[in-house]
Amino acid sequence: SHYLPAPFHPVFLCLRDLGVLGDELRALGREVHLVPVAPGKRWNAAGTVRLAPWFRSQRIGLVHSQTYNSHTYAVPAARLAGVGCLLHQQKTFERLKPHRMLIMRLLVRYAHRVAALSEKTQRDLIAAFHLPPARTAVIPNVIDPAEFFPLDDRAALRNQLGVDPDAFIIGSIASLNAVKNHAATLQVLRRLRDEGLSFEAYFFGEGKERAFLESIRRNLNLEGIVHMPGNKRPVAPWLQALDLVVHPSHSEGKPLALLQAIACRIPIIASRIEGNTAVLGGKHPGLFIPEVSEEYPSLLRRAIREDAFRNELVAAQDGLLKDLPTAPRIAEELARLYTQITSKS
Repeated sequence: SHYLPAPFHPVFLCLRDLGVLGDELRALGREVHLVPVAPGKRWNAAGTVRLAPWFRSQRIGLVHSQTYNSHTYAVPAARLAGVGCLLHQQKTFERLKPHRMLIMRLLVRYAHRVAALSEKTQRDLIAAFHLPPARTAVIPNVIDPAEFFPLDDRAALRNQLGVDPDAFIIGSIASLNAVKNHAATLQVLRRLRDEGLSFEAYFFGEGKERAFLESIRRNLNLEGIVHMPGNKRPVAPWLQALDLVVHPSHSEGKPLALLQAIACRIPIIASRIEGNTAVLGGKHPGLFIPEVSEEYPSLLRRAIREDAFRNELVAAQDGLLKDLPTAPRIAEELARLYTQITSKS
């Protein structure tokens, strides 16, 4: 947000509680407000009505919402307040329930512009809601180059973090939910451990599958090898301390964790799905098909054993560096989009 040029001044709004991100943003000196109009998961019409005058009282000139639940409040409240609204769809909406799809049809109709996280989601939005392409845009996840960069002295960083400086460390940065396919990683790690390979693994993230994954870890006798330390903020030093990133998801938008790993020059093994190939390209040597049981363990085995293979992975990723969506560049694109909306709303 601090890369946005004048005259734009970002104000962050939490609708239920501050949460981890709200607290972090305040600690960074950002302007964060709590307007608790959404006490539960069900949409609250009275909350929307209360939100509109808050926009006017704070002289908000444009509202940018980024999740389905926030869309349901932001879009109608912005319209009531007479200010511009950008609906930013973070992921594709293939799994939305029918009633939510109906609501989305109304929301995209009344938003001034609709942005997508990836080109695929943009195409899906245009096709599903018959949107004119000119009303849409792509605003991807971004990397701050001041935070995510290659680190030479990894041993010193590991000592600082309390991580074994000599271990081969595998990392995953993703929520602990079924779509992220952590269970497959645990099974593969047990198999490779039985083969005599030495490593440790860190699953960074939280989610509703924590207890389930902990039970798998326990049943596979991986408790001293696989660590689940939750969310780490900032995550950059933990990522820089890794030897390898694994990302075996079943579904993704345009995963930020992969962009961050590329920026830090950490080799990646990932499932060959739309979101991952949107970042890595279809020819990345670390891609595997989740349904093919031998591909994931084979790639992970090679990455642990072979320096040359890890160098091959990094070399493929280095070719992507020049096109990484860095925060300064995307902030300029976002500012142009904001200007277009505010000039017409």
